[in-house]
Amino acid sequence: MLNILAAECMKLRRNKLMLICTVIALMLPCLLIADDIYQYRGTTPDDSVITWLFSQSLLCQLIIYPVLSAFLLTFLIQKEYSDHTLINTITAPVKRGKFLTGKIIVWAVWHIVITLLYLGIAVIGVYILFGSQNTSEFLSEITKMVLKIGMYNFCTLTPVIWIAVMQRKTFYPSLLCALIFSAIGFAGLYWPETISSIVPWSAVALLSAPEVDVFRGLAYTSISVCAFIGLFMSFYSFKHQEL
Repeated sequence: MLNILAAECMKLRRNKLMLICTVIALMLPCLLIADDIYQYRGTTPDDSVITWLFSQSLLCQLIIYPVLSAFLLTFLIQKEYSDHTLINTITAPVKRGKFLTGKIIVWAVWHIVITLLYLGIAVIGVYILFGSQNTSEFLSEITKMVLKIGMYNFCTLTPVIWIAVMQRKTFYPSLLCALIFSAIGFAGLYWPETISSIVPWSAVALLSAPEVDVFRGLAYTSISVCAFIGLFMSFYSFKHQEL
């Protein structure tokens, strides 16, 4: 497994896509915060800290980051098919499960790093806009919200792995799927609570939104089932796929 991860790191060094996705992911919240700083010009925003944070996270974590994440994941898998390196790798003494696991680990590490960096940017934004007292008071809630969205998002994006495996050389189906997931997450805020709790992508937004009622049992179950099905079908399809 360590050799597989080392090989993945070497591949990424020769490609700038991960760097580009990372820069976009970090620039977006910085631009949003800079716009708020210019808009309020030394005054405190009308919204509460948590409401303001959710409005930032809605665009960044719930809409844009899933698309960037799917773009990176699709590249990691699709490039192996398009460059025909997958056949050479699989014919070597490497199990298919370990090969796909290496891709998922790289994707997961990027997802974690981006979430933590976004958390740091969000805390700085709260400090500048709301002051040090509010930052200290709401720090635990800020951390909890950002980490929750990041973790739930990762779980509900696992079906993209399956689609990326099934589409082989094609690049667009998995990206379209991620866009649909993001749209569902946003639209779910306006759906009835029961439906939003059952659908995993809307459940992420519902569990993270402040002062919103949600059937937590249903929401956690739908997210868990989505993660399990996505991972199971990914490994199952990859294992039985003819190269």
